[in-house]
Amino acid sequence: AELKKENVKLKEGQEIAQGLLTRHERSLEKQARDTLDLKKRSMDCNLIIGGLSDSITESRSELESKIEKFCSEKLKMDQKDLEKVRILKYHRLGKFTQWRMTPRAIIIKVLDDTKELLLRHSRFLAGTKYSLNVQYPPEMQETRRGLFKLRKNLKELGKESKVVDDKLIVDGKTVRPY
Repeated sequence: AELKKENVKLKEGQEIAQGLLTRHERSLEKQARDTLDLKKRSMDCNLIIGGLSDSITESRSELESKIEKFCSEKLKMDQKDLEKVRILKYHRLGKFTQWRMTPRAIIIKVLDDTKELLLRHSRFLAGTKYSLNVQYPPEMQETRRGLFKLRKNLKELGKESKVVDDKLIVDGKTVRPY
C-alpha cells in the first residue's frame, strides 16, 4: 500500500516536472523567434555589396568614393537617383588578408526608400563580378538556402514561386515547408 502511495506521488511529481519543462521549452522557442525577429529588424535596411576592390590601406573616404562610383557606374544610376541615395553607415566585413581570393564585402545601412531604389538598379549587375544583396541573420540565410533549392524543384515542375524573406510563395500562396 505504501509503495502504491509513493508511486502515485512520484507520478504526480513527474507530471508537474513535465509540465514545467514543456512551459520552459515553449518560452525558449518564443525567445528564439523574438530574437530572430529583432536581428532581422536591425538588419532590415542593410545591404551587402560584393566585388569592389579592397586594400589594406583603404581609408573611409576611399571606401565612400568606391560606393558612390559603384552606384553611378555599376548600378547605372543617373544624377537624379544618386541624389536620393542616403547611406547612413558603411564598413567592410572582416579583416583584410592579402591571401583572400575575393575582396571583402561591404555592408551599407541605408534608408528604406534608398534600399528599394538600389535593389531596383541591381538588375544591371547580372553577369558581372559585382553583387548587391539584402543582409539576413545567419539562421534566416540557412532557411532561405533550403527554400531556394525547393523553388528550383518547383520551377522544374512548372510552378510559379518566389522566396520572400524566410517564406516560399507558390502560385500566390505562402507555404511554410518547415
